[in-house]
Amino acid sequence: MSVSSPKASETWRRSWPLGDSVRRGSKWKDSYLIREEEKDELETLLEFAQKKGQLDKYVRRVRCEQKHRNAALMELRAAFYLEANGFSVVEWSPAGIGGHFGEFVVEGTCKQRVFVEVKGPEWQYDVQRDELKAGRSGQPKYIDGECRSIRPPWEAIQFAVDKAYGRLRDNISNLVVSAADRFVSVEHETDSAAQEALYSNSPPGFGYFTDQRYQNLGGVGVFWVTFDGICISEHRRSRPVYHMRLFPNPNALSATALPSDIQTAFRDEPSQPKVPLVGREPSPLERYLADAPKWK
Repeated sequence: MSVSSPKASETWRRSWPLGDSVRRGSKWKDSYLIREEEKDELETLLEFAQKKGQLDKYVRRVRCEQKHRNAALMELRAAFYLEANGFSVVEWSPAGIGGHFGEFVVEGTCKQRVFVEVKGPEWQYDVQRDELKAGRSGQPKYIDGECRSIRPPWEAIQFAVDKAYGRLRDNISNLVVSAADRFVSVEHETDSAAQEALYSNSPPGFGYFTDQRYQNLGGVGVFWVTFDGICISEHRRSRPVYHMRLFPNPNALSATALPSDIQTAFRDEPSQPKVPLVGREPSPLERYLADAPKWK
């Protein structure tokens, strides 16, 4: 299944009024919004926030330093993705436990509400402490010629669960969206990473879903972004595409388990893009033209 942006058009954007307003008051110092693809995505996400009555909240957060900006963007991506696939956001900043608040609550065809938390480490998670002290976190994510070892991909899933679990109530279905921004995307090892993090019964540690330790959590959605390069009006531009694979908790409480509609929608997502975000779906001719380097 593929769902286009709410404001699909025949051409790429030529202006970004909401994004430009955010950038003028921003505190970040990196290269974000240099690329038109990033401007396209931010404008669409802010339009979505505006439609949901959350624009002021997310404008404030996206203007914050890089770490807080990226967290806000991930929340909007996850909310946009879920709503585009039939799970409407019906509440924002819902009350959790311990005085904490979640990201939002969604509801699908079963009319059973799901409390959603969006968590995940950024690329600095894979940077050594001495590098961070030397200022590596203030440099671009990717540097030509740099090589490094990274932590196992399953650790990012457990990181997200650990960050969110203390906020989850025991009287509502709960979903943690693991949305990490690391050097290597989890798209390449989604199933094996989730198996190790959640279902493994062997060292280095037992999976989080092998017993009742995380019974208040209905499941984890592993979320990632890819870029689909297409050609429209003789202008080639990448476009972010959102994906999520769902991994339910067989040991969740009956009150916190995920409803059948959300399990059916996301548990067996194919590798094909589910939500192309900006622009419209390219026609067969446009896809053919986009492969021009392959022509003989």
